[in-house]
Amino acid sequence: MLAAFAAAVLGSAPPLVEVQAARSHRRIYAAGSGHDMLGLAETTAEIVALSNQTHPRVLYLGTATYDEPSAMDDQTKGFAARGCPVASLSIAWRAPPHSELAAAFDSADIVVISGGNTLFAVDRWVRLGVDALMRTANARGVVLAGGSAGFISLCNGGHSDSMEPDSYKNPPGPLLNSSAAAKAAVDAAWAYVRVPGIGVLDSLCCPHFDMTGTNGVHRAVDFSTIQGARHLGEFAIGIDNCARPGACKPKEPLAPSRPGTCPP
Repeated sequence: MLAAFAAAVLGSAPPLVEVQAARSHRRIYAAGSGHDMLGLAETTAEIVALSNQTHPRVLYLGTATYDEPSAMDDQTKGFAARGCPVASLSIAWRAPPHSELAAAFDSADIVVISGGNTLFAVDRWVRLGVDALMRTANARGVVLAGGSAGFISLCNGGHSDSMEPDSYKNPPGPLLNSSAAAKAAVDAAWAYVRVPGIGVLDSLCCPHFDMTGTNGVHRAVDFSTIQGARHLGEFAIGIDNCARPGACKPKEPLAPSRPGTCPP
């Protein structure tokens, strides 16, 4: 079985702890999966503890799932159960003025970043200036927390399944999916891509490291061979679906890696 947390250096780069120490004022909680990990009470408790507040204000950023309400519920209900105020910033279908965007981040102690389609989310954030607001918030001590796309988006870039048709904002319709067989062929005919992030973490990452995509390709194999060969010299992090590498508080190194426990 693959390790719960796997880090590989593609060339020469400093260890992860040193990278994090250089940015010790930042608070980040990253996980392999968004829905599976952020729905756990244990995960919620760790993120809340990272904020150093009893009832931190939570801002949910669901861009990667196109602001789907059920995805928000899955990834924030644990915070609500703990008495944390939860607000959402919906920008997948609307473009709020900058004043509204800035006010949302100014009022947050934790930003929960949804899993989903990373490529769409980061492109949308850059278009609206949300990426800059996220970096500014994190620099002043706001916790950035997320899994899957929520992890990739915090790095320089990551190994992504954003080309999987079912993850599109507008998935292929009946002209391409004229039958079950046609849909199966379309769903399997995609490749992993490297997508950009907002650069809070100076690394290349791969969530769901122990999983195989609907295209039949194991992510660890693709990341280690194809993607690794294309990005020599970058520090790379691979995290299994139900794992997190650790939580970082100011003046502390990353917590020891350990597996998570996904719900049944």
